[in-house]
Parts: sequence; C-alpha cells; structure tokens
Amino acid sequence: SLGGSLAILLAMELAALNDDRLQSSPVTCITFAAPRVGNLAFAKAFQYLERNRKVRCLRVANDKDIFPTIPKTGTKNMCGITLFGDFLYRHVGILLTLKKDGTYTITYPQHYRHPLQLLLRDWTGRANSRKESMLRLICQENLAQSHSCQEYWTRLNWCSEELKEMDLHEQYKKVAGRYFHNFDT
Repeated sequence: SLGGSLAILLAMELAALNDDRLQSSPVTCITFAAPRVGNLAFAKAFQYLERNRKVRCLRVANDKDIFPTIPKTGTKNMCGITLFGDFLYRHVGILLTLKKDGTYTITYPQHYRHPLQLLLRDWTGRANSRKESMLRLICQENLAQSHSCQEYWTRLNWCSEELKEMDLHEQYKKVAGRYFHNFDT
C-alpha cells in the first residue's frame, strides 16, 4: 500500500517532465492496495496527464481491503463549519476491484461530485463510525485479511485468464474516456 502510493507520486512526477525520452509512450503505473494520494488539484493534474497520454495508472484493490479507502474523503468539519475543498484526498487512475467470488469490476474515480453528495456521504460515515470503532470493524469483518499478499494473489489467479487479455489503453478508452472531452488514447 505504501509502495503503491509512492509509485503513483513517481508516475506523476515522471509524466510531468518534459523529457524527450518519455514522450514515445505514457508512463505506466500498476499498484496494489494504494491509498488515496493527492488532493483535488493533484487529481485534476493527473487527469490532465492521462488525457494527454502522459500517464496510465491501474490500481488493483480487493473489495474488502480497507487500506485503499484511506485517508477518507468527503467534508472537513472545522469549528462547526463544514468545508468542501481541495485539501481532501482523491484516487487517480483506473481501479480494478477484485471480488471474493472470483469476479472483478473496473471503474474510474469521479472527482466532481456535488457538495451535497459529499456532505450526505460524510454524515452517514460519521454516524456509522459512532456505532463501532474502526478496530472493531476490522476485526469483525476480517478486513485485514483482504489486505494480505496471499489474498491478492488468490484473487488475481481467479481472474488471470480474463486479465491476461486486458489492455490498459483500451480500458482507458472504455472507462475513463467518458469523463474526458476529446480523449486521445
């Protein structure tokens, strides 16, 4: 997870360079269990590089792994004032979610939600967090097991035949292309 977040930061840094050696193909980054890395400005800059074929990122996560869900996003409450802003962490790249039943989904993060949606999601999260602590949730749901290398390996093997045929650039056309105008793959 830490390695995944560092890999995303490095991919962003390399893709943003104006180096002729990096111009022939996009910087490609594949991570496992990476947490959210940057704020909204970072996500928009990353999307700009994606749109211009400078970077491609595939984040792989097990569906019950808690580490890709941190740090939390939503709203920040300071002194009784709810804030919406660029300081909140965001995911970048395409997400390949491996499910325990041997299936998977491929999605792309949506960064431009209405503030009311963020408020409702955050309020629901805070209400749920009062009922049980994060530690109790991890223990009860055995969420730590979903973060293990063995669990990732098992789930990847279940999907391996289909995933061997997956082309990251084609996935960008299918999944991310709808979020970009004039998306050039």
